[in-house]
Amino acid sequence: MVGAGIYLDEIENMITAEQKKLYTRVTNQILLGLTLLIVIFSIIYLIALRLSARLGNDFRNFTEDLTAAVSTGKTLDKNNYSTADLQLVSDSINQIIIDKSKTEKTLIESEARHRTIFENVPVMIALLTPERDYKMGNRQLEKVFKFYESDVISKEKIVQLLTSDPVNEHFMELFSFSDGIFREIEIKTSAGIRRHHWAHFKTSAGEIIMVGYDITEMRHTQLELKALNDMKDKFFSIIAHDLRGPIGSFTAFLELLTDKTQQQSAADTELHLNLLKNNSKSILFLLDNLLYWARSQRGALPFEPSAQDINYLINNNIALFSSSAEEKQIKLSTLIPEGLLARVDPHMFNTILRNLINNALKYTSAGGVVAIMAKANHAWIKVSVTDNGTGMTEETLKKLMNPGIKPVSIKGTKGEKGSGLGLVLCHEFIEKHGSHLTIESAPGKGSSFSFMVPLA
Repeated sequence: MVGAGIYLDEIENMITAEQKKLYTRVTNQILLGLTLLIVIFSIIYLIALRLSARLGNDFRNFTEDLTAAVSTGKTLDKNNYSTADLQLVSDSINQIIIDKSKTEKTLIESEARHRTIFENVPVMIALLTPERDYKMGNRQLEKVFKFYESDVISKEKIVQLLTSDPVNEHFMELFSFSDGIFREIEIKTSAGIRRHHWAHFKTSAGEIIMVGYDITEMRHTQLELKALNDMKDKFFSIIAHDLRGPIGSFTAFLELLTDKTQQQSAADTELHLNLLKNNSKSILFLLDNLLYWARSQRGALPFEPSAQDINYLINNNIALFSSSAEEKQIKLSTLIPEGLLARVDPHMFNTILRNLINNALKYTSAGGVVAIMAKANHAWIKVSVTDNGTGMTEETLKKLMNPGIKPVSIKGTKGEKGSGLGLVLCHEFIEKHGSHLTIESAPGKGSSFSFMVPLA
């Protein structure tokens, strides 16, 4: 038997000693780690405080700059911010501010432009609320109707402005439909009773825009044009009728001359020739008047007054009618001072005299007298053509004083026809000389036509 043994006390002492050493080492390592953690945390805390201060300062500057930018439109300075993100944001905001500034400038310019047009356009414009309260209007509207912001443009107020003219019957439909169709009305304005075109337009917001313009002068012009067209048509009708007779006589006489089966005596031939001579004179006189009238209407007849010897002009025109007066056994007499000078257009003056003398001969019977007189009166010369012919009624006289509306044509003592065009020319040419035609007449007592021309 062999036996062996170990002393555990030493080993336990060794283990205990090692445990103490291990505990001490672990404790030191834990303390070291805690110390490092505290140091690291302190560093991080300091860094965080610094970053927080920088960010706070950046955000404070950014907020102040942004507030100023909103109120003044001033752009942000990105150099005031240390962070790249705020610098990028400031660039974006600056671009928005620039675009906004451009847009506002464009809107201001556009508003000023449209305001100028709105205020100065020669039509009346009013903006009403959906309840038809007056919101705003341009100068033309306020000038014509005296509307102001406190006014309510109701149907009742419009009805008060409308006259009783039938053209106003359907105007109130404009308030019912706001269809944008222009309707003609006759309305009372600050300038009196006027003709307007009005329309209503409704906006997407329910507001109503009223637009109107004055057509009074246009309507007057249309009536004048209609009167001129009527006068032109009447002239053409009369002229065609007056030309048909003489030209028909020419045709009939020529057929008679060329018909070898018909034998005419010398007396018959002379009678027909005299008839053709008179007809040709009438046609020539009519065509001269027509030519002058056409040139006058086109503005192609210049008015060129100059110093003219009245005696010379009148005697020349009398010479043109001497044979006609002799044929009708009418005496032509004159009473004109020598050396009397007038400032007239010779062509127009001759046309006036020819027509007045021709009319006097036409309406004077055999044995009658036609007198042409001229007399100085201050700065004017009064020229008169007087006859003791058939005379005129007061009704005919009124028509002759306004021949532009309906030219008057009356047959002469031997059935002579006229177009009434000569008297129209007389009125027009006398007015160019600064005067007007005066007519005095009575049935059976003759007539006197007189006018004034400037003394040279």
